[in-house]
Amino acid sequence: MEKLLKYFKKNIGKPLPNIMLPKEKLVSLNKNSKDNKSFVPHTETDNNGKKWAVEPTITFDLLFGSKVAKSIQTGSQKDIFLVQVGIESFLKSCPEGYFLIGFWGHGCNSYAFYYQRVDSWSKIFFRLPFGGVYMDNKKNAKYIFEFLKTWIFLEQKLKSKVSRLIVVDSMGYGYYKAITLDEKKIEFDGSSFFEHCDKLKEKFVELVGK
Repeated sequence: MEKLLKYFKKNIGKPLPNIMLPKEKLVSLNKNSKDNKSFVPHTETDNNGKKWAVEPTITFDLLFGSKVAKSIQTGSQKDIFLVQVGIESFLKSCPEGYFLIGFWGHGCNSYAFYYQRVDSWSKIFFRLPFGGVYMDNKKNAKYIFEFLKTWIFLEQKLKSKVSRLIVVDSMGYGYYKAITLDEKKIEFDGSSFFEHCDKLKEKFVELVGK
């Protein structure tokens, strides 16, 4: 876990907020203890001056999770909640107690910071773009921290006002749904990652105020 905290601070530019971490001790989701190399996708230039995208080996040493997450990542549904097509399955069947955080990716541009959580009142699926060859990673690092800071603020406000919360923001796709204590539904589509943080607050303004 120390490796993840150092990686986050170095590459995002700010420490990972402690409030995002559960009380449960997290375990590494690295599938192969001998595979201990993790690096951001990059380009290399050949002898003719042509640039090529270099695809990293898929590694789990920067992903950490709860025991529930570990059991899923080593079971028959491994990787299902790490990719875009797994969002529906996550919302329908991911069990309570699931928690996953860290960096992971595949190919040369499908790389992201992950924050996934299922508890008694919420399901959160964040897959925020970072690390791809063709991404502006300096810009995305700033977006990640500002997005997380805004979300932490909103979630603390929402806890006393909603009975159920479902949030997905994943590589350009977004879905937000809150059920208030009096059974009113607030629901909207669209990613908020690249929006100004105030716009995300505006979507919940009737619950959290300005």
